[in-house]
Amino acid sequence: YQEKLNQIGLSYEWIAKIQSGAFSIDSITDENLKTQISEYQTYSDKLNSCYDTIESLEEERLQASVNYAEKLIDSHEKEIDSINKLIDRRKALVSLKETFGLSASKSDLKYQQDQYEQEIDALERQNKEIYDLMWTTTYGDEAWQKYNDQMIENTSSIQDLTQSLADLASEMANLPIDKYEKALDKISAKNDLLDAKLENATSDKAKSKIIGSQLKLTRKKDNSAQSAAKTTQSNLNQSVKDLRTATKMDNNISVYNVDALGPNVKARTAVNAKKQIPASLISKISGDGYSTLSKACANYNAALVANDTAQERAALSRETIRQELADLAEQRASLAKTTADS
Repeated sequence: YQEKLNQIGLSYEWIAKIQSGAFSIDSITDENLKTQISEYQTYSDKLNSCYDTIESLEEERLQASVNYAEKLIDSHEKEIDSINKLIDRRKALVSLKETFGLSASKSDLKYQQDQYEQEIDALERQNKEIYDLMWTTTYGDEAWQKYNDQMIENTSSIQDLTQSLADLASEMANLPIDKYEKALDKISAKNDLLDAKLENATSDKAKSKIIGSQLKLTRKKDNSAQSAAKTTQSNLNQSVKDLRTATKMDNNISVYNVDALGPNVKARTAVNAKKQIPASLISKISGDGYSTLSKACANYNAALVANDTAQERAALSRETIRQELADLAEQRASLAKTTADS
């Protein structure tokens, strides 16, 4: 219609008069001009009608975009809610165990980790889908804003979940140490009881027997420390293997490995140097969409810290236990000598 208007050949003066309505068609005697004006008005009305239709369709398109955005976001929220329900159920089970004096098992914590990893994957997929859909909207319009707000919320959730993964990794890595500390408490309680019995014993034979029990408990205490250290070392070795495996599991990870200065390569460099992977680097890896690798990094860090703690305690235990055994053996030998002399 615009081309038709341009082809009519009316002067700018007449176009301005038509648009303002400042003329009377009856006062025009030039029939050719009358025809031109009539055609111009016809096509101008059709063009304006098109603009009105386009405006109406644009409003409908915007509303459709908003409706689709709301449905998509609602669908994503249901997916996340479904995962969170599974996590809450396992947490409730762990809480019930603790009520009866039982600790969370490794499988309990790993299950929660796996669910958090699935949630991060879901949020990453959502962000990618939302980002692609943002290009179908107009920058700053209502649909665009809904998508943008959801991406910001998802990104914040991913950061929180990454921290939750790290917390669970630490809890899981410290299970052998927790087991050792509980064993230590039980042994200490038994030793206190034996000390009381020893103090009240009247015969050297009874005292010697009690000291023999204390020797066994002392050895058991050291065995628990060494066992914890052995387990944490094994866990650390496994975490390194898992991290290397993770570099082959995530989608497009081969591309991620190419960059010599990339987060993945930096993470492996830290592992090779037996150092912790910086938390900011793990967040970067998670933010880039590699949740399996992110979890593996968190598990490695936790295993490294737990192993350092367990090894220090085992070394300290070996020193102190050696002296405790020597002292108890000396007491027992002294009792034996007294009995023999009498």
